[in-house]
Amino acid sequence: MESTKSDGFRGLSIIAFALMAGLALFAAVVTYLITSGAQVGSEAIISPQMDIVLVAGFGLMCLTMSRFVFSKILESTSQEQRQDYPTAIARYRTAIIVRLALLEGPGLFAAAFALVTGNVNLLLVTIFMVAMMWVGKPSETEFAEWRQK
Repeated sequence: MESTKSDGFRGLSIIAFALMAGLALFAAVVTYLITSGAQVGSEAIISPQMDIVLVAGFGLMCLTMSRFVFSKILESTSQEQRQDYPTAIARYRTAIIVRLALLEGPGLFAAAFALVTGNVNLLLVTIFMVAMMWVGKPSETEFAEWRQK
């Protein structure tokens, strides 16, 4: 039974790291394309400053939503569901995947915006989102504390 519990977290960790790696790899490719000297992207879509404000604003909105939705999913789980391990891990997995998806979206948006505009500064939002995904990765301690509430 213990190996099943470890396997559940191992699979969830693989998903989390795959999302982070995909975003980081895409950002690295965009950085290479922009800095390689090839003609990539045109000018700013709105203006250089407004592009950054738009991308950063979207990132902050999704960051806020990721925290809110994650906590709402976990709070909506009854005490009986928390005590049943398969149900609890399924709810926690859902909450983690939603949280990571809400963080990956603005990271991809920022990287795509950087590719279209040629503004490498927009990738700072992508780097920030990867960092927030790292902070929000699943942990057995967080899971155990949530089940004890």
